[in-house]
Amino acid sequence: MAPHPWALPTAIIWNLAGIALGLYTFVSPLSAAHIFGLDLANITGAESLSNNVSLRMVPVFGGRNIAIGVAFFALYWQRMPKAMGTLLLSLMVSGTVDTVVTGTWGPSDKAWTHALGSAVLGLCGWGLLM
Repeated sequence: MAPHPWALPTAIIWNLAGIALGLYTFVSPLSAAHIFGLDLANITGAESLSNNVSLRMVPVFGGRNIAIGVAFFALYWQRMPKAMGTLLLSLMVSGTVDTVVTGTWGPSDKAWTHALGSAVLGLCGWGLLM
């Protein structure tokens, strides 16, 4: 059975957005953290913002997004829709963790954005497995 016709284009757009945000973390980690849902600019404490460990970790998550996007497109190039679906379904785990993290330490609207994103990843994964 062929994958659902909406699943592949939606997954491609989603992965392009993930790669773009991943690249943006290297250009502007503070802004990328804000887009993600964490306001690192308002962290108080003895360290300055430029020496903040949390801010220095943002590109690590950007690297995760880039690596996942590259893996997705490698599977696309190899014409492996079921493997792409499995990858997207497994990304629901990281999306759920992102939802919990932003729900705990960020604004609730960003947590809902991550929850919605996880649902889209799951639906696309399911659609590619069908």
